[in-house]
Amino acid sequence: MENIDNIGKNSLEALSRDNLNARSKKKLAVEIVCAVISLSCLGVGLIYTYIYKGAYSIVPQLLYFLGFLIEGVPVIITAIKGIFSRNLKNAMEILVAIAIIACVFNKDLILALLIPLILNAVHLLEERSIMGGRDVIDGLKKMQQSTAILLADDGTESVIDARELKLGQKIVIKPGSGIAIAGIVVSGESHVDQKSLTGEPQPFFVSKGEQVYAGTVNLDGRIVVEVTKEYVDTSFSKILRLLEESEGISIPETRIIDRFMAYYIPFALAIAAGAALVSADVSKAIAILV
Repeated sequence: MENIDNIGKNSLEALSRDNLNARSKKKLAVEIVCAVISLSCLGVGLIYTYIYKGAYSIVPQLLYFLGFLIEGVPVIITAIKGIFSRNLKNAMEILVAIAIIACVFNKDLILALLIPLILNAVHLLEERSIMGGRDVIDGLKKMQQSTAILLADDGTESVIDARELKLGQKIVIKPGSGIAIAGIVVSGESHVDQKSLTGEPQPFFVSKGEQVYAGTVNLDGRIVVEVTKEYVDTSFSKILRLLEESEGISIPETRIIDRFMAYYIPFALAIAAGAALVSADVSKAIAILV
């Protein structure tokens, strides 16, 4: 009976992406730390230059170069990998890498630090958005009850995996417990929190003959429910499955952009080279690449 007392505890199933999520979050933390260090190098260098008015100018230059190594080198490595890959998903990094290398050779270390810093700030926002979507899916999984109390014909109760439930079987749902599977109330009455499915903030009163749904929560009464849908066929399971599948969807516009990038990078490089030759000013080529 100890397991029955724990029926209200939700379980989180391990996702195949869980380790990836952990790595992504760790990567995000590292990128934030690197950005802070690079900004510190930039700030200290600018303050040093302002105070000492050009004296010991090697000091701020070293600080700027350190910030470039922290923020710029990873971009260059990503760009090199992008060049040798068949797809051009790293097109932005390729152009930016060329720009920051040109900045270094042009001895403009402040710009060589700022360009990758801005690029990585964009990546931070993008990655945080992606992880936020995954956190939503994980949060929904926590709401899905994975066990149920099976009511046998002789009145005995036993805890089983919700996936093992068959149509027509009866389960007991205690106050405060999540509803693991969809069914019809055959006895008892209660209020059910259905906002996870309907968005309705007010609890829904159910009694004999009323439908209840997986992913919702029984609030205040003991009810017995006859199973009408198997675990994988519930609306809540389908919603989770659709959300997971949506992460891997590649829309037609994305594929068009990928093909476009194959022409865009050489075009951008040609324009930048032409601007540098005509104006004899490398900074104009850098501006075009950025």
